[in-house]
Amino acid sequence: MQERRSLRKPKARPLELHPVEVEGRSLYLVRDPLEIMEGQALVPPEVALLLQYMDGTRTPAELGLRFALETGRTLPSAEVERLVEDLDKGLFLEGERFQRAFLQVLEDFRNRPVRPSALAGRSFPADREELARRLEEILRLGPADLPPRQAPPAGLVAPHIDLERGEAVYAKAYRALQAAPPAETFVLFGTSHSGGTSPLIPTRKAFQTPLGEVEADQEFLDALYPALGEAARQEEFLHRNEHSLEFQVLFLQALFPDRPFRIVPLLTGALPVGQGGTPRGVEEVEAPLQVLLEEARKRAGRITFVAGADLAHLGPRFGGSEPLEEADLEELERKDRATLEAAARGDAEAFFRDAAAGDNERNICGIAPIYFLLRSLEGRKGEILGYEQAAEKDGSQVVSFGALLFPEPFSG
Repeated sequence: MQERRSLRKPKARPLELHPVEVEGRSLYLVRDPLEIMEGQALVPPEVALLLQYMDGTRTPAELGLRFALETGRTLPSAEVERLVEDLDKGLFLEGERFQRAFLQVLEDFRNRPVRPSALAGRSFPADREELARRLEEILRLGPADLPPRQAPPAGLVAPHIDLERGEAVYAKAYRALQAAPPAETFVLFGTSHSGGTSPLIPTRKAFQTPLGEVEADQEFLDALYPALGEAARQEEFLHRNEHSLEFQVLFLQALFPDRPFRIVPLLTGALPVGQGGTPRGVEEVEAPLQVLLEEARKRAGRITFVAGADLAHLGPRFGGSEPLEEADLEELERKDRATLEAAARGDAEAFFRDAAAGDNERNICGIAPIYFLLRSLEGRKGEILGYEQAAEKDGSQVVSFGALLFPEPFSG
């Protein structure tokens, strides 16, 4: 009965719908950011349109009427009811069926002793030797002769785009780490692409990849957890399929296969803004950040902060109205480089204001991880190692990304 009530005024879940052409047909690819639905689904345009109307306020009859007013086509309420049933079974809708599936996924993740690789066999080889060769190929694209460093650098900003498109900038970023001894602890800040209400979302789980397991620094996390709210604990499951940290772990494993190190895996969710127009001074940010810095100081000279962060996402693929032209890409590079320069100056507030300008008009997904890294390093100067754009030739999308190194060791 509860399930039936939830379908009387169906409410669509926050899903991503992208127009695609399949064998000459116009369809919509549906992606679930939480990956509770298995795989991806294709739906016709009329279903995509109805999903937009399913906001929890309309009955099937009212949905049919809205559809008719919008398209001029009649859709009987009985047909809408059948569609709602099918969408509910497919976990497109809020309700009891989705909640059961969600809680099962949550329980399964919490019961796992490690965070298994989400991308092995999808974004990179699942075979250990093949993956090691691929990462070595990428690293060879970086600078050949780097001056050796006596201590681990304080910080690194690297991409989290897929390896194919980001390989040249990944190479520049991680070759810079290869020139120094490895840190004992790497604090990893990554974008949570599935949302999250907490500014920092940790997990205690070791990260498992085809190259082995990397343990979390439990002592560091013991200190940090009390400074975080309950939301941070509840949202730990967002690590389950998030790629922004997994790519960083891969490169660290490739760089230091025989040197043990630990990680502090931290996804970044919502970043609240205070009266000064930046997160500085906001309690939800400052409280965990101060604890994080206290723990980092205990590891001075033996710790490196890494932000897995891409920059802009523009074009029709990301909601833009017009295909991108060469002039758009040139203007984007100008703006992106100004943002990276603010970060390289170590100015966290200038970086935030520049990146978030125009209500984040460039759709920069790496603002929070880079901001936390800059606040952790507080004023230390960095250098821009590289910048690139992965742009489609048809102008449908561009993703930009860069790499920065903060070479001096973290001294507290």
